[in-house]
Parts: sequence; C-alpha cells; structure tokens
Amino acid sequence: MPAGAEADSKNEFHVTKPAGWAKATVPNAQIVLAIKADKPTGGVFSNFNVVSTPGAPGQNLDAYVNAGATQMRQQNATVTPVADRKIAGGDAKGYVVKRTVSGKDMSQTQYFTQKGNTVYISTMTNATSEKAAGDSAMNAILGSWTWTS
Repeated sequence: MPAGAEADSKNEFHVTKPAGWAKATVPNAQIVLAIKADKPTGGVFSNFNVVSTPGAPGQNLDAYVNAGATQMRQQNATVTPVADRKIAGGDAKGYVVKRTVSGKDMSQTQYFTQKGNTVYISTMTNATSEKAAGDSAMNAILGSWTWTS
C-alpha cells in the first residue's frame, strides 16, 4: 500500500489521506473507512467515510441515490444533485446535502458506486463555509481510490 494510504476494514480498497488527516474511529459497523482532519475548520472536523452495504438485486445506482436523497430530505436537509463521476474506473452518482447539525451549518457530499454486489457510499463532511476546501480534499481522496480485491 502506498505511503499515506488508508485501507478499508475489509481490505477491498484504499485511499490516500490528505496531509494532516488520520484514521478516525467510528462506532458504526457499516462504516468501513473513516478519516478526518487533525483540527476543525469552521467549527467542524472535516471528514470522509465510506459505508459498504450489500446491493439489492436489480437495483441500479439511480435507485440508491434517490433513496438516499429522500432520506436526507426527510431529515429537513437541502439536497442538490452533483455531476456523475468515476471512482476507481466505475460509475458514481451523488448529491450534496446542506443541513444544520448541533448549530453548525454542514455540507455533505455523497457518492454511490457499486462493485460486484456491494454498494459503497462515500461521504465528505465539512462546514458549509469550508465546502471548496472539502471538495478539493474529496476529489483527491476519490481520485486515489484503488481496489485491492
């Protein structure tokens, strides 16, 4: 694995952490990768995580994205589609969520990609005021995504 890379807990992929970022511990078994900035900006620790979940037969990425967006809207978040992209050569679709959590204005960009029968949902979270820096970090992380199995 390259220097500065962090592997997911199932050893299916790895990404390169931005400078000053480290592995994060999260109490959620579905989260297979979590990394975060070493200090908060805009009152929020910028962080990136990936959830791995079994795909449903016959579901395509649009169905997962629509379900995720609906769930976010039900939590009173504003959801805006983002341009499709590639993650490690595979198609990815997503959206940006804006909401207030514990008095902090947050921006979360989620992308859904699928490999085999597994759906991977990546989420970049940062203060809304730091969205440009968050997008830059997310693009570097997603650009480094490499499948290992």
